[in-house]
Amino acid sequence: IPEYTKLLDHQKAYLEAVKTNIEYTKIHVAFLETAYYDQQKLNVEQTLSYEESQKLFVANQVRKLNVYNKALTYSDMLQASDPTKVTWANPNLNVSAGSHFIMAELGSSLWPEQLDKNLNNYKQVLELDPGFYLSDAVLYNIGFLSSVKVKDRLENEILMYESSVQNSMVRPDNLRSTEAVYQESIDAYKRIIDEFQDSQYYSEALFRLGNLYNEIGSDAERPVQYYEIARGYFDRILGSPDDPYYYKALYQRGWTWLSSSSEIAYQKGIADFTAILNAIDNNFITDETEIIDYSVTSVKNIGYCLVGMDGADNVSVAKGSQYIKSELMNQ
Repeated sequence: IPEYTKLLDHQKAYLEAVKTNIEYTKIHVAFLETAYYDQQKLNVEQTLSYEESQKLFVANQVRKLNVYNKALTYSDMLQASDPTKVTWANPNLNVSAGSHFIMAELGSSLWPEQLDKNLNNYKQVLELDPGFYLSDAVLYNIGFLSSVKVKDRLENEILMYESSVQNSMVRPDNLRSTEAVYQESIDAYKRIIDEFQDSQYYSEALFRLGNLYNEIGSDAERPVQYYEIARGYFDRILGSPDDPYYYKALYQRGWTWLSSSSEIAYQKGIADFTAILNAIDNNFITDETEIIDYSVTSVKNIGYCLVGMDGADNVSVAKGSQYIKSELMNQ
């Protein structure tokens, strides 16, 4: 009898676990449906009137809110359960981490301004399941949201500082972009490039790391070392000409050369910005916004590099004009 009772208790616990997993599966399917409706709307966007587009948008936001609330209720139920009495039907499926992932994804769509809330949900995913099957996506979002949060905080605090201090051109260290303030983002992106080389987020993680170090350099007393780190990440992208971030990385690398303020750096900056202009002429860059931005800015930056070659020397023959004659005229 005791063995029979023990077996019944085990089977009962297992059936409860199956029920719990089935409930999660229903929520997960509903979550996937919201992504499907988003994609369907995107596919026909050009054929819709503004009113039709808004109607579809609102309808899917309502779906997302409904799924979010179900995932939240489900997560709260799991949290209230005694883990010593829970038997999972599938030990390889961490439904608690999965529910936080659903809340993070939907929360980012429903309330994109609630950075802390959405960031904490993503972080909860990896705390509950370090081997989560979409860890690269989670890390990417942690890196992105954390960097946006830091930028917003710095911008607001700098505005307050400038409005209250007369000599606001000199900012204190706590109002600067540093490795320390961006460490969470840096760590998340580095994990992607170290552990998920086949991830769809790999190239973008490299690009965002380069941009972060470029920004850190622009705010540092000794910027050159940070520009070198930034170029290291951009160069990894530039090693693959077919990479979708190739020309973005080339353009940003040009900025690091321009900001490095040496004759050799200016020459390399000219080479990068010239390559951008050639890519536009040869239709390798097709995004209209990028074409306008890159065209105007690259021409200006080539000019700044040429002027920068002379520094404060107003007596000698202009190095910029010599460089044009010896190098640019032959291209």
